[in-house]
Amino acid sequence: MEIQPEGIPASQIFFDQSAVQHWLSTQPILVSTVMASRAGLRALPLIVELWGRPGFSALQFFRAAHAAWTFTREPGVRTKDAARAARAKLTENSHAGAAVMLATAACVPRGSNNIAEFAARAFASAAYADSSLANASLDELAAVENGGDGPARISIAIKLTSWPLWPGATPHRISSAWEDLKQRLWSASDADWEFWIEWYEDLLAGRPSGLDKAFDVALATLPNELWEQGPKVVNARIKELINAYTAVPLPPAESLP
Repeated sequence: MEIQPEGIPASQIFFDQSAVQHWLSTQPILVSTVMASRAGLRALPLIVELWGRPGFSALQFFRAAHAAWTFTREPGVRTKDAARAARAKLTENSHAGAAVMLATAACVPRGSNNIAEFAARAFASAAYADSSLANASLDELAAVENGGDGPARISIAIKLTSWPLWPGATPHRISSAWEDLKQRLWSASDADWEFWIEWYEDLLAGRPSGLDKAFDVALATLPNELWEQGPKVVNARIKELINAYTAVPLPPAESLP
């Protein structure tokens, strides 16, 4: 799992994908899916480099990143299907885009070897997008490897889903790309991107969103027909979901005056 030092062009990074894949295949499946999801999430800001290309949809990348993240927190048939559907809608490609796509792909197979393969490919794509992405993934692999036996490694993987995406300051290229992407989203006046911006910044900081797993599953499993209507319709529906999942319940009838 060797990479060359930072500061070199991303295209020159050497990332031993086969070594990572072999190691992941010996770990609990959740380790692979969590690691793949976090690699895709860290790469997500770099999709701004695709902005304006024909067929590019920022929404579909956010959808895919969210679906993979939701699966790691609530694995099951519904969230697996959501990850599969989200992956199928990604039409643009780059190393960063591939990392997001492969994060969703790692949620879909049944076999641990196949899951490890997609996770390792997500790592490699992230490594080629930026060396800092590779370093962060390798640091997390080391944390799991040094964490103890299988159950302990599962526990670490679960904890990782709520840790900040970066162990320290976000690397300059990534933070700059995120600021660029965020400004472009805010400028899209016909669609309210507030939820996605706050969701991603919560992940960067390792902050709880205040919305539970049931909300995330409901969002991830919205039908394709809705996602295909674009950000204005989807983001309006997300606001409805937020209102539904944050509504204050009425007190029991017997306690009413």
